[in-house]
Amino acid sequence: MAGAGIKLFTDGSILTAAQVNTYLQDQVIMRFANSATRDAAFGGVGEPLLAEGMFCYLDDTNTLQSYNGSAWVNVVNSTNPPAVELVTGITCSSGGTAANGVVTVGSAQTSVTIGNAFSSTYQDYRIVYTGGVANTSLYLSLTLGSANTGYYGSLYGASYGAGTPIGIGINNGSAWLYAGLATTSYTQLDCDVFMPNLARNTNISSKWSFNLTNIGYSTFTGEHAALTQHTGFTITSTGGNMTGGIIRVYGYRNSL
Repeated sequence: MAGAGIKLFTDGSILTAAQVNTYLQDQVIMRFANSATRDAAFGGVGEPLLAEGMFCYLDDTNTLQSYNGSAWVNVVNSTNPPAVELVTGITCSSGGTAANGVVTVGSAQTSVTIGNAFSSTYQDYRIVYTGGVANTSLYLSLTLGSANTGYYGSLYGASYGAGTPIGIGINNGSAWLYAGLATTSYTQLDCDVFMPNLARNTNISSKWSFNLTNIGYSTFTGEHAALTQHTGFTITSTGGNMTGGIIRVYGYRNSL
């Protein structure tokens, strides 16, 4: 009988063992199936009134909430970190298969196209691709939706030992060409994408270790100069193909 909710006890009523176990012992924090069930439990005939400082747990969203005197507000979501959430509804139209927010890349793919990644739920996102390999050392490029122009950016890097830093620019290119890296040992794309679902320019910030000609570290920042709302993206290998690994998309929460 866990999840019974809340009960208003009155003088002279019989307190059963089940009520002690579910309303008192197991329910120090009130537990409800969803917000509708929670809202229906207060304010009616024979029901308690809402009071500031009350807590509840919602089963459908795995969310702990508190009542601040005027509204229920989230304290924490028990299945995700406080700052980011996995976008579980992403799809994959080519290059892999999607399930429960994870895209598994197929064998010898030159590109992977992902949809339903960006929405109004979040403003900023993080894309991560790890665990795969390439048939040669190559860059991984990123495009937004069907846009194939208006990409600007700069790559900066240096080897760990010493040597001259490298710098490469993109001026109105067809993609962000240096969003990540793939070698015969690993794939690495770890980038933040800012405001892709808003009708304004989208920015990117990516970082990765490299081993194309020597070992070092690079950062790539860029802008897509178009007032366009995007819902998906494509990762493309330049001069080779990629096999395996998983791609995940996370949304940065706008608020807790």
